[in-house]
Amino acid sequence: MIEVRLAKLDEVKTIVELCEEVKKTYSLWDEEYPTLEFFMDSLNGPGLYVLLLDNKIIGSISLEESIEEGCISLSRFFIVPRYQKNGYGKYLIMEVIEKLRGKYDSVDLFVDSRHPFALKMYQSFGFKDLGEWSVEWITDDIYHRLILKLN
Repeated sequence: MIEVRLAKLDEVKTIVELCEEVKKTYSLWDEEYPTLEFFMDSLNGPGLYVLLLDNKIIGSISLEESIEEGCISLSRFFIVPRYQKNGYGKYLIMEVIEKLRGKYDSVDLFVDSRHPFALKMYQSFGFKDLGEWSVEWITDDIYHRLILKLN
């Protein structure tokens, strides 16, 4: 059975442990990002969703305040490596987007330009590429801001 729902406080430790597995295969995450504090901020703020397979967490996605009013940002999206390439990531994103309809006008996210697969994946969901974007947390890397209108 597969389920997407808001995370519970007692699940955050598991999410962080699974994130450590992801960090071994994802070069953009390191000891400084993401950490427990980032996940707690989402849990206590806009939201932290989990993807469960047979009642076991296999993925997560965080919500954050966007730079645009009426918009919510998706962040810290991951699927545990051994479950990747099975459609679980697509399922998680689509379910979260459906849960956000009616609550927000749009959803946005930032994608590192070194990950063209991710860029194409989000565009396949209907996200529009607003081009290269500069925000305070982005240093030398090039990111694209993508947005999906929900109405």
